[in-house]
Amino acid sequence: MSFPDMLNDNQIIQLFCARDERAVAETKRKYGALYRSVAHNLLQDREDAEECENDVYLRLWNAIPPASPKDLGAYGAKAARNLALDVIKKRSAQKRGAEIIEELCADFDAVPDEAPDTPELGRLLDEFLRGQNKTDRVMFVLRYFYGEPIAKIAEKCGYGDGKVKTRLFRTRKALKAFLHKEGVNV
Repeated sequence: MSFPDMLNDNQIIQLFCARDERAVAETKRKYGALYRSVAHNLLQDREDAEECENDVYLRLWNAIPPASPKDLGAYGAKAARNLALDVIKKRSAQKRGAEIIEELCADFDAVPDEAPDTPELGRLLDEFLRGQNKTDRVMFVLRYFYGEPIAKIAEKCGYGDGKVKTRLFRTRKALKAFLHKEGVNV
């Protein structure tokens, strides 16, 4: 039994724009594992991760159109991450995902309950990360976007846990200094 070729992102987006329910099925077929993995890395719970994955499809359905993402995989992964973070906020602060957020914020003097999610802040973060070496950039994104455990990052990057923790600490400190230089008080 052979499966038809997967649609490319533009074809799937056209299905969303046409309000064709096949858009959801094609997105799930192409990106479902990614979306579920992003949520699971943060939540460490299969059922919650599956619920986030399903919520991603609803978000995509409601956002496209007018949105027309260039990379549907990354666009949905960001939605999965945000949905998982919403679940974490509802959980006890003792959960692993909350610890990741606390770790990211550890070097900042005062962190508001809700950090501003503005295009300018996103642009600054992109600019900062582009200025980092590839290894530090990869570690930062794996830890703070995808929620990967330190041990898994160490394995992927070929370092020990301690070296990964040290590099992440230094990257957070550099980010704080960069944001202060740009006039963002954290």
